[in-house]
Amino acid sequence: MNELNRMFFIESMNFEIEKNIKFEEMKLKAIFGEGGKNGE
Repeated sequence: MNELNRMFFIESMNFEIEKNIKFEEMKLKAIFGEGGKNGE
């Protein structure tokens, strides 16, 4: 049971991190525009 809980916990942590990264990317795109600062 413990192993399953740990797996679930890691999964949800990864999901939170993914969400935060996506959110940060969206903020950066909103600030700098789609291409970023350098228009790449």
